[in-house]
Amino acid sequence: MSTTPFPVDSLDVNLLKSSLVNVSKANDKLDYWLAMDYASYAIDVIKRSYLLHVLENRAHAYCQTYQYDAAIRDAHEIVSIEPTSNTGHLILADIYTIQGKQKKAIKAYDAAMQNIRLLFSSSPPTSSDNNNPNQHSTAMQQLMKAKKWAIEQDMKRIDFVSILPPELSNSIFEKLDQNSKLTCLDVAKHWRDTTLMEFSTVWSTMAIHDDDYNYIYYEAVDVGEDYMTLEQRKKIELLPHIAAHIHQLIIDKDHRDVRSRYIENFNAGCMNNIRSLQIKSKIALQNIPALFLESLMMTGIPGLGDRLTELALHLEEITIDPDHVIGINEVLDTAPHLRRLVYHSVQLVLNINYDSTAPLPSIKDILDRNHYYKNTHPLVSLEIATQEPTTREVMKPILKRCSQLQYLRISNYHGDISELLESNSPYLEILIVDFDNPVSYDSPFLYNENANHMKRFQWKENMDVYGAKKNNTTSSLHRDHYGLKELYGPWDMMDDLEKPNYIPSLILNNLNTLEIIDIFDFPQVHRNHHVHHSPLRMIDLKKLSISFMNLHHPMARLFINSIPLFPALTTLNLEAGHDLRYVIDILLALQYPLQSLKFSLVTNDDHDNQDNRGINQNEHLIRLFQHYASLSSPSPDISDSSNLITQRTLKTLQLVDFAQILTDDVLYALSSIKTIDNITIETSSPHITTKGLYTMFQRLSGSLSHVELDGLGIIENKDIIAMGDILQSLTHIKLVQLSNITVYGVIALMEKAVQLKELVVIRSLYLREKEHDGLKQFARMKGIDYKANP
Repeated sequence: MSTTPFPVDSLDVNLLKSSLVNVSKANDKLDYWLAMDYASYAIDVIKRSYLLHVLENRAHAYCQTYQYDAAIRDAHEIVSIEPTSNTGHLILADIYTIQGKQKKAIKAYDAAMQNIRLLFSSSPPTSSDNNNPNQHSTAMQQLMKAKKWAIEQDMKRIDFVSILPPELSNSIFEKLDQNSKLTCLDVAKHWRDTTLMEFSTVWSTMAIHDDDYNYIYYEAVDVGEDYMTLEQRKKIELLPHIAAHIHQLIIDKDHRDVRSRYIENFNAGCMNNIRSLQIKSKIALQNIPALFLESLMMTGIPGLGDRLTELALHLEEITIDPDHVIGINEVLDTAPHLRRLVYHSVQLVLNINYDSTAPLPSIKDILDRNHYYKNTHPLVSLEIATQEPTTREVMKPILKRCSQLQYLRISNYHGDISELLESNSPYLEILIVDFDNPVSYDSPFLYNENANHMKRFQWKENMDVYGAKKNNTTSSLHRDHYGLKELYGPWDMMDDLEKPNYIPSLILNNLNTLEIIDIFDFPQVHRNHHVHHSPLRMIDLKKLSISFMNLHHPMARLFINSIPLFPALTTLNLEAGHDLRYVIDILLALQYPLQSLKFSLVTNDDHDNQDNRGINQNEHLIRLFQHYASLSSPSPDISDSSNLITQRTLKTLQLVDFAQILTDDVLYALSSIKTIDNITIETSSPHITTKGLYTMFQRLSGSLSHVELDGLGIIENKDIIAMGDILQSLTHIKLVQLSNITVYGVIALMEKAVQLKELVVIRSLYLREKEHDGLKQFARMKGIDYKANP
């Protein structure tokens, strides 16, 4: 863009000086009206004579340094000073042309031409005027020529999307996030109507969340819940056009217009292909969300017929009038073909009569379609979370009705659930009770065919369409080929507390099928109780986690004793209270190493267990690590094909040092295991030094990709920067309670770790919300997923 030379020579300093002196004198004489006139005159002189030239030259400088937004702001400032002048509009047009934004340049030219027309019509020129007709005509011709050139350039744009094969452009569009798709819809009406709207798979998921950004207030309403973002409004306006394509619908927004528009489309039969529906209602104003849900139950969901297979109702934060409570049996009646139900509420409500005393259907009844749909429900996955405790009496009729369950997750459950499941859930494979940690397969909805856990819930090949095993009896449906595979929960969910040696039926009857056991909260028992059972043999058990284990509980001890009889075991997590020497002796005796280990180091004042004291615990760990190091370094005399043991060696190690006893010697020993790629060190031990950490990282630099450091107050900025230099394979790092790191250290770490994909920072003294926001912006530019919890 061209600029007008700055008029330094014509700068009349004396004129400005005299004007300012006149302002001061008028104020001294208390003649304020005159002072205002002098001041206004001085400001007008400054603006029209000099500020315009300064802004024009600065806009030019901004463009030369690619700061186009700043240049545009200066151009708009020029327009505001002289709205009837063409100068500001022409500068805007030049900036947009440089950026290739021809449509905006055309608008700027139109605005300039409009100014000329208005100026010409408001003051007809004479031959003596500066604004004579020839000048107006010349300026108009120049603008029209520039506009024509911009139009020609705009027509030369290449539509790369139309050049691509439709299948490829569809695939690219599918991978965009939802807000990016909405942005694409504004590019061109023809492209939107003929191309984007025809991509049915692109719109298979529609979600409106409260955390959508760019908030604007909606129609200045006085109800706190009624605001919509630009993205949310676009989604609502788009709804009638894509309703038939939606397979998964997520409503996480308590806005009355959102609710009414969805109800309209449900009632009109437009959204008749929905397979997965999630509703999250967080605010209750005059029971509007409750009535919305009630309307869905009466008209929307029944209209979906057998297409709706997944339903999630998150009602835990909503206050509903008792007359509008949505009970779980009402949900099951309304959606008789559901396969997965998530029901979160204040309490578990049945509210529809169901004969819980009726016996389980026989095979003949199950094969009878009418009887099946009248007395049972084909649900295979159920998740229940309530604020008020859920009891055995409430769960029994639900389990009896949903006898085909394969997945059950319950939160806030009180009592023993073993007998209920044994008698009512013969197909159950996964049980999760009061378990807060995430479970890997409990994420995407079932209709997503790419989800790994989809295989879990497919009907078995030797079962008919209703889930009944052919040529067998109900009582033995799952004893040979079916049974519990994954068990998560507290011990008291299945324990007879009066019998400390009691093995729950959930374990005893599923020894041949259990693959994962994660048990916590073993109750306290007298230390004189001893295990009277033979070791348990579980041929398929891959993962054993025992949290907050009471050392003297006989069943906890039984699990440890049985480790040699778990041939498939690869993961062992012992959270607290275990006899470390005893456990390590068992691990050393195994013929194979484990792939993942988690140990908690605790102090123990029991004088009969002196080996649990600090230095001895370190010695036991060193023994184990030295043994595993030898396994990770195969002998050259053994061929790769025969050395199968090295294919199954330690890769993940977590050390949680509650006793604060870890030493550099332990770090050195574990760093000899060259196969470790994931390590967690949680300690405040005074025996750990930065030199010990450096040595460990250097020895593992070729394999270590995941690192978590927690509570290590000795770590400073220079240390995490050195980690980024040393660990060239580092992709994921989590820093927890490192009080001496700052923004500088975190940025330098992201610069040094060239392969870093995820960085998590939790509870750091010098990093607050403002600092984390800046770090997120920097991480986004580096392609790093940054997460923080101040």
